[in-house]
This record gives sequence, C-alpha cells and structure tokens, in this order.
Amino acid sequence: MKIFRKLSIPVLILACLTSCELDNYEAPGSCIYGTIIDAETGEPIPLPVEGSTGAVISLMEVGTGATLAHSFYAKQDGTFRNSMIFDGKYTVTADGPFTCTDKYEINVDGEEKLDIYATPYSRIEISVSQEGKSATVNYTVIPADDGNSVSRTYVMWNYRLQTDIQTGNYANMKTDMSGAVSGSHTFNFENEIQYNSNIEKIRSNKGRIYLRVAAECAGMINYSKPIEITVL
Repeated sequence: MKIFRKLSIPVLILACLTSCELDNYEAPGSCIYGTIIDAETGEPIPLPVEGSTGAVISLMEVGTGATLAHSFYAKQDGTFRNSMIFDGKYTVTADGPFTCTDKYEINVDGEEKLDIYATPYSRIEISVSQEGKSATVNYTVIPADDGNSVSRTYVMWNYRLQTDIQTGNYANMKTDMSGAVSGSHTFNFENEIQYNSNIEKIRSNKGRIYLRVAAECAGMINYSKPIEITVL
C-alpha cells in the first residue's frame, strides 16, 4: 500500500501537467450574426420561439475535414447570433418554415454579419382592435405559392413575448381547421380561465399581453409578428 502511494503521487502530477498542456487552447470567441429575411418583402421572417421547434442555423467549417455542423437556433424575430465560434471559413445553411436555395459562405475573423434570404410558405397580415379587456384579432394568410392551400390557422395570446403554438408558449389558443385564408377571433379576457389564472404574471409584465396568428401551409407553420396590447 505504501509503494502504491509513492508511485501514485508523481503519476497524478504528470497527468495533471499533461492535461493542462492538452487543454491549453484559446476558447472560441468569434461571432456570426444576422437576420433571416423574406426575399420578396425585405422584412425579417417571423419565426417560432427560439428552441427545439424553431429555425436552425448550421455552420460547416470548410477545408478542415469537419463532418459535423455547428448548429444553433434563430430567435422569434428572425435574428440570430452565435458568439462562440472559431475564426475560419464556413458554409452556412438555414432550416425552418421557409425555403432557402442560396448557398452562403463566410470568412469569420472576429465579428461578421450575414443576412440569409428565404421565402416563407405563407405570409400573415394581422391587426388587433381592443376594447377594454377584450381584443379582436383580424388576419389574412397569403400563401407564397398559389398552388399551396392553408389547412389550418391558429390565433393565440400569451403573457410573454415568446409566443407560438407549442404547449407552454401560449396561454390560450383558438384553432380553425376550415382552411379559410382570413378570419377573426375575439378574446374576452375577463371571462377566460387562462387569463384569470395568469393574471399575476400579466401584472408583473406591466399588464401587457401578446397576440399572434399562425398558419399551416404545405405542412409548414408560419407566423405573424406578435402584437402587444395592455389589459391591466
């Protein structure tokens, strides 16, 4: 047992020194940022909430033999930013509720901007009229391809700006499966269980809630911009 202890101390010291030497690399600190833009309108494409069901930006390093892309999520407003990548040359692709046929390459050296142009499957126009604690959402869905039809629409509200059709990202939601491309829905908040059960969260958000419309077209779900109103 004593021999083991005498041998183990130098071995442990050597292992620590070796480990420090192997890990003595600069951490990634360069940045790529930009916006996913509607190629027709020039406006940012509204997206799902940033996360596992949202839009994905993928970077593949060029000339290094890399076989695994570095992927991260775009934000709900169409912007993206990653400040933890190495300098180098990358191909950039985007995947989400849009088509994007352009191939992007970028040389990253510090902080670099790259806007990605794409075409959503549908565009949604939305307006909100409010009367006290009641709000009417009016919407029109415009498929980007005349050959695609709308299969369903969703009208929702949430007490957080982060709002989409995923459970936990809306407080209340109305689904219309008629295939209509336009419609309206009125939320009478005071009469809603969802409103009354979340009233403290709404109050902590200075009385603000957010209304949004989504539409499924060609099997993909696009969104309107969220509209903010104050109810308290």
